[in-house]
Amino acid sequence: MDNNGRIAGPDLTASVVPSTTVVQQLATQLQCMPLLPPVFDDSTSRAAFRIQFVSVAVASGWSLTDQARVLAAQLHPPASDVLEYLTEHTRLDYPSLITAMEDRIGDTRFQQLHCAELKRVRQQGITLEDLANRVKRLTHKAAAGSSNATKDLIGPGAFLDALENQNVKRFVRLALPMTLRDALGLTIEA
Repeated sequence: MDNNGRIAGPDLTASVVPSTTVVQQLATQLQCMPLLPPVFDDSTSRAAFRIQFVSVAVASGWSLTDQARVLAAQLHPPASDVLEYLTEHTRLDYPSLITAMEDRIGDTRFQQLHCAELKRVRQQGITLEDLANRVKRLTHKAAAGSSNATKDLIGPGAFLDALENQNVKRFVRLALPMTLRDALGLTIEA
């Protein structure tokens, strides 16, 4: 507060560009901040976890051995079960650990299962937004390795198949939604 009882704001006359010293201090502070990737228990997307993990690993400057150690530590049951079947050498080799995880719990192993789940998903008491999110997640798993364009073709149809109201289904199908987001928007409007 200043002498008149007002809260003092920032000095707008000061330079907006930080000095080199300030930038160096911030860089040093960021290097000291430990970054940890989220834990992985196989209840979330493996692809999203892997993106986050690699981002933290790059920012932290980890070696491949460090990455393998941290990855093993961040696995929680049931995903951590894969560690029981690996040799110590494989557990410390990041590429081998990733391959073992994909072989054991990867999305590509379960594509047919995810396709069947996608066909069975129904609205039944959940919001349209939750249904769209479920369809999107299952579409990505069922079409793992496919292009986004392919996933965009599958999503709207699967979403419409899951709707309970037949009149809404017909209305939205006639509008020819190109994406899952389009189908959701049209369904909300109907």
